[in-house]
Amino acid sequence: MKLKTAEKLRRRFERLPLHHINTDVILESHDTENGRACARYLQLAGYKYRSKLSFPVLSEIFLKFLLVGMREKREIIVEIMDNLRKKRKIDYYSPRKIGRLMEEIHELDKRLEPTDIQVIACAIEDKAASLVTIDNKLIGHKLIEERYGLKIVHPKDFI
Repeated sequence: MKLKTAEKLRRRFERLPLHHINTDVILESHDTENGRACARYLQLAGYKYRSKLSFPVLSEIFLKFLLVGMREKREIIVEIMDNLRKKRKIDYYSPRKIGRLMEEIHELDKRLEPTDIQVIACAIEDKAASLVTIDNKLIGHKLIEERYGLKIVHPKDFI
């Protein structure tokens, strides 16, 4: 590919809206309606939007698979994550200074779990347009959407 074409493709990719993806979108079984929506959403990553997994999400994913007893199944997650990174161009996000932001989010809604607060804070800090999740207690969270401009949406809203 010529350098000029590669640069044009890079610029076009960088203009795509940025989404942060929650753990449940990656781990949901494809045998469910939500799972099928998640799979279709992930197939569009890198084409219709830029996507990132924050370190709190990665931690949850790897913790789930560390708890699995069979070594072969643990290796599957590494393959899946590598496929998402290479084929779907899903990047990773390491939070920088989210402590105060996490406190603000906790004050807005004390019912949120600590990991959810971390994931939301990462998406806000990274200036994501959306946080994609199938968690009904997060989807359409008015206080967070109004205060930070972060849309929290179901994957089916993008397919």
